[in-house]
Amino acid sequence: MNRTCTHFVIACIILACVTSRAMACLWDVDTLLDEQRGMPTVASILAGKWERHSAFFYENRIAASRKTLESDPKNLAAMDDLAVALEKTGRVNDAIDVMKRKLELDPAGYTTHANLGTFYLHSGDFDAGITHIKRALEINPDALFGRERFQLMVAEYIRDGKKNPAVFASGSFVTPLIVGEGSDTRKKVGDEEYYKNLADSREMIYAGRRRDNPEITKAIEGVVGMIRFGTGTSPDLFFALGDLLAARQDRHLAYRAYHRAADLGHRDPKQVRDAMERMRSFHEDTRNFSDDVIAAERKDGAAWLAAYQAYEDDLLRAGRDTANPAQFAAFYKKHGDPRDKPAIASLWLATTLGAIRRNRLITLLIAAGVLAVIVYLAQHWKRRQPHRAATLTTSAA
Repeated sequence: MNRTCTHFVIACIILACVTSRAMACLWDVDTLLDEQRGMPTVASILAGKWERHSAFFYENRIAASRKTLESDPKNLAAMDDLAVALEKTGRVNDAIDVMKRKLELDPAGYTTHANLGTFYLHSGDFDAGITHIKRALEINPDALFGRERFQLMVAEYIRDGKKNPAVFASGSFVTPLIVGEGSDTRKKVGDEEYYKNLADSREMIYAGRRRDNPEITKAIEGVVGMIRFGTGTSPDLFFALGDLLAARQDRHLAYRAYHRAADLGHRDPKQVRDAMERMRSFHEDTRNFSDDVIAAERKDGAAWLAAYQAYEDDLLRAGRDTANPAQFAAFYKKHGDPRDKPAIASLWLATTLGAIRRNRLITLLIAAGVLAVIVYLAQHWKRRQPHRAATLTTSAA
């Protein structure tokens, strides 16, 4: 199968599994490299501008891992690498089989339960997946900077929502966390009144009353991490990210997260569109909310990713060490680093200018300040003229 066909098959698999592939906290040899690189900005994530491997890369990883296991059948790291690569190329059942063999060798291993739990979740077996994610959390509660806590939250949210539609109608899986209800809602899955109250509390999210809450910051890091290490195609994760950003008053970014959720086929498009409109309603100048602006950001992100994958694939063909961050210095210098923050700065500037245009008092104060500076400079220039004339006369003499 050539590279183009492989990409097409994988794309079809991903589109068919968008709802079930809602979360990911996978662990392989690249996890530490990605952690060393640091987290891309939220704006970069929303534009699709972050590092992901190509199908060609994963096929090579599969071949290399199998070769290692032929000579060393108990190599646990090679099992993780093989299983993740299989899962990334759509062979989730094969990945589960590899992790089952690893479980026999490593029954108390954190990565074993983390990977196996995620594979089960992606296969649609939520009960088995939740069991192993809980076990991974017991073994190492702080691994992956606590992302598995949020992976467990979204897994239980989807499982419970399939039993009771009121769960989905109440908002995203982080709604209880934002409005102060905590995150453990498992015992309330049948409580219709509880979920109705959650739905009624969404205005608290849109009003941005949780800007300085450290739990919001942790949750954003967790959700962004799951998007980054997963397929980046989960409407549930993007909807939740939108709520978290809205609660922090990052409304341009929140709008983009909701937009992604809608485009990825969220099960309740009206709920997501309503959230988008609430973000727009806070701004008179909505030019930065336009579909054309967002499309241009995503086009730039897609071009960046294509360039990254081509660069990495060339390194692989040349036998270079793709796990060495230094190998990518030239790429980042030419194409930019998704950890840089110009996109966020431009959104902030747009928000500030919009506020200035809306608020006459602010506009008048700024105008008065500019006028005062001009008057001061003019007066200073006039005072300098006699001194300058005297200096020129002395010099001429």
